Amino acid sequence: MAKLWGMLDGHWLVWNLRLKKVILETNTEETIQAIQEAVKEQHGFSVICSIKELLQRDWTICFIHIFKEANKVVDGLAKMTFSRPLGKFISMQPPNEVLQSLHDDLSNIV
Repeated sequence: MAKLWGMLDGHWLVWNLRLKKVILETNTEETIQAIQEAVKEQHGFSVICSIKELLQRDWTICFIHIFKEANKVVDGLAKMTFSRPLGKFISMQPPNEVLQSLHDDLSNIV
């Protein structure tokens, strides 16, 4: 359920940034499946209903499953949460803690 709330926050963030083509990567296939099935049918969870409403807007979102081991940037961001205060953290620049992983990812170094 926490992943779904994270996706909802992420959707709102990219929508407010006016991004029209978005690739959303997650390491849980169940999350992608829950959202895709909710698009096809009525769903009772408010978070899924909110994501469904956002998906119907004028933009393109592609969901991709990626293994946790292959996404070191997200893994690094997740580990950062243990050293930050509770609440939402939005950064328009990559935090220093993940710069090397981001550079490696862009260079296709695994």
